[in-house]
Amino acid sequence: MDKGSLLLKNCRVFAPEEMKGRKDILMIDGRIKKIAPKIRLQDGIPVIDCKGRIAAPGFIDLHIHGAGGADDMADTGGALQTMSLTIARAGVTSFLATAVAAPIKENKYLSQIGEAVKAGLPGAQVLGTHIEGPFINVTKRGMIRADTIHRSSLKLLKQLIKESGDTIRMLTVAPEIPGNIELIRYMKKHNIVASLGHTIASYAQSMEGIKAGITQATHIFNAMTGLNHREPGAPGAIFDSETVAAQLIVDGKHISPTVIRMIYKLLPPERICIITDSMPDQGLTDGHYKFYGTEYDSVDGTCYYKDGTLVGTAVALNEMGRRFMKYTGATLEEVLTMLSWSSAKSLGLKKGRIIAGYDADVVITDEKLKIYGTVVKGRLVV
Repeated sequence: MDKGSLLLKNCRVFAPEEMKGRKDILMIDGRIKKIAPKIRLQDGIPVIDCKGRIAAPGFIDLHIHGAGGADDMADTGGALQTMSLTIARAGVTSFLATAVAAPIKENKYLSQIGEAVKAGLPGAQVLGTHIEGPFINVTKRGMIRADTIHRSSLKLLKQLIKESGDTIRMLTVAPEIPGNIELIRYMKKHNIVASLGHTIASYAQSMEGIKAGITQATHIFNAMTGLNHREPGAPGAIFDSETVAAQLIVDGKHISPTVIRMIYKLLPPERICIITDSMPDQGLTDGHYKFYGTEYDSVDGTCYYKDGTLVGTAVALNEMGRRFMKYTGATLEEVLTMLSWSSAKSLGLKKGRIIAGYDADVVITDEKLKIYGTVVKGRLVV
């Protein structure tokens, strides 16, 4: 995607902290150039009057499988484009295309995502791939096929990285599996985020993984050991850590609103990454759908297998943020941090803040997270 230039006028700027007074935002060549009360019109640069609405950092979804009827593992060149435009309407400016582990001979999706990283997309930009597996615990596989789960293997990890064109940015891993601590150290060295998930790790095993380099937790409380007063398990290690950021699904079904409130009290906003874990039906109606050959039902925004197993959501990211405020009473500044800065920080990106020098990814919204426009790299995409 080409870098663009744009001038936003008359904004309430949340950076994600609210700035005093109305501001203009000048974007040049895909970067934020200047924020000031009055910026003169620039020759040839388009202007958008925000009419006092909020300009906030573009949202980042670290965990999304599909949207608009498309999924990121589909053997079609149009799937990522469809996802890109669908989620941009919810304020998402960038995302990790999240794939469950696939059989070794079915990894074409890795190269397709890698090509989209380099070529760009029409809406939200794909940052790379987040793979759930293949080095996870089969007893907590959830929607992941058992025949795609493998023993720890540096050779296989290197193969996946090569097939992706070096665009794997995150990998969910179970630290209790023999050999995975070494893989976590390798990922840390090669700038791949190791995320704790699909695991039965004890507190001690989880802490060992965190010491080795784990910095994320895949959909906290889901597909991992629970929080017990004698064995705190993986959640206890996440809370006890000072560095791990927790991916959080806020549909109200994957995690009880009571527990969401507990998480809000225990973790600072910059350590909470609100995600969708969205399936292909985000943006569509309730119904019967299929993902990677497996059928599921979508009911009120939550997706289930026939046996009742939770497999993801159809809830857009701005709605997730809206529900978080409803369940917890969190401020808009806090939720914007969870929708943008916390994820950008986890990936080491110059995104998630409206300050000079950062990427010109901005969402025009209001206090209820209704989306009026999404700007990606200085271009209005929806």
